[in-house]
Amino acid sequence: MPEPGNMAAAPASPAASAPAPGKLRRWLWAIRANSRLAFLLQLATRVLTSGLNLFWIRLLVGAMGKPLNGLYLAFQSVFSLGGLGDLGMGGAVGIRAGQYLGKEKENDPELQRFLASARAVFLFLTIAVVGLMLLFAHWIPHWLNFPSVPEAGSLTKVFAVGAAIVGGVLLFSYISNVNYACGNVGWPVLPDFLLLQASLLCHWLLARQGQPLWMQYLPYLVSAGIKLLLMWIYVRASHPSLSRLLPLRI
Repeated sequence: MPEPGNMAAAPASPAASAPAPGKLRRWLWAIRANSRLAFLLQLATRVLTSGLNLFWIRLLVGAMGKPLNGLYLAFQSVFSLGGLGDLGMGGAVGIRAGQYLGKEKENDPELQRFLASARAVFLFLTIAVVGLMLLFAHWIPHWLNFPSVPEAGSLTKVFAVGAAIVGGVLLFSYISNVNYACGNVGWPVLPDFLLLQASLLCHWLLARQGQPLWMQYLPYLVSAGIKLLLMWIYVRASHPSLSRLLPLRI
């Protein structure tokens, strides 16, 4: 799935200035906004991911076969377009929130109104995109001329799972940009890497069992849901007032 753009960490607000008790919590708090450590972790995990991908590709192609793997990659390319679906609004949310946090105005009513409006827009966009994809899930694979592979199973179900993945990407865009505006650059790196490896392992196990393609996408859907929840937890831990899910404002 797509990663949010790198954003400069905002200066810590008063709500984020005091570390929680306990050695582990103090250590986690210390690495929260450590941009140098976050950069090194990102560099290391990306290099490691690239190397491991060579290993996973061989396993997946061997378990799925070339025709099914090609269809999987084709669907993956379509679903990755979900990352473009927010039209850059996620970045705008991160920049705006970062401006207020830089001025230590976390609880400013104007910021809260702005985030309430942003939540409403992202929720409406997610419902609209997912709804349209589900409505046309039966026809879109044929319109896009996806090849028929017997082992793939129902392409309609594949597109339905893909619709949920795209919806998760849109919601993730909002909360991840708020998280980076809060300066939480160190926390997400290792969990994201481990979730990706766990998803690939589950995918390979399902492929070995000959499960249909829509089931092989489920680990990525579960991973997207966990990442969404973790991002919300990061924001709630450092800036509780920015983790609100309500109200929604038009």
